[in-house]
Amino acid sequence: MLVGKDVSHSFQTTRVLNGVSASIAAGEAVALVGPSGSGKTTLLYCLAGLIQPEGGTVAFQGRSLAGMGDDERSELRRTSFGFIFQSSELVPELTIAENISLPLELLKVPRGERQERVGNLLDRLGLAELADRRPARVSGGQAQRAAVARAVVHRPAVVFADEPTGALDSANGAVVIDLLWELAREQNSAVVLVTHDHSLARSADRAIALRDGALHGSEPVAPGSAEK
Repeated sequence: MLVGKDVSHSFQTTRVLNGVSASIAAGEAVALVGPSGSGKTTLLYCLAGLIQPEGGTVAFQGRSLAGMGDDERSELRRTSFGFIFQSSELVPELTIAENISLPLELLKVPRGERQERVGNLLDRLGLAELADRRPARVSGGQAQRAAVARAVVHRPAVVFADEPTGALDSANGAVVIDLLWELAREQNSAVVLVTHDHSLARSADRAIALRDGALHGSEPVAPGSAEK
């Protein structure tokens, strides 16, 4: 479904990715692992169309991202991709419910359906009592749960998660990642996860290891991990 072939990229004079190839199947959970500076986040951003790689190609469902115009790539990210970052990146002026609803509003989903989808996620993620609060008035774990809800509410084909538990303690991090796996599996959404946490990587279907901007290995994780 999502294929990067010989992807290369530099920032100024520093080569960050050097001919990396990776493919993601529909519904698959893939962890990008490796030491700091190995190119994990840059590869994720290239696969998501947030960065135009200097070399190589990225294609989603057989269509080259480079062959799309800026508006078409933006539309793709709105309709088919979801994003979770290390900090929740919620809009501070909006309530928790409004933040979760934002992708649906951008897609002009009817109000009744928006309310139903958002209400369901608020209940499942234990956020219903916080629906009218703004992000500054909830905990980091609660904000990150809302970020997961916002990433999946429009039922994307792929969720890109960049260190989604990096700012949380282990207990809150486990809750967030379990919710992500559960919701993504129900919707058959693929997940591309950047993490330094080996336990999170083992909970994915497959891990892709990078080192010094190059592919260092790709292998299934321990049997049974796909149960998540």
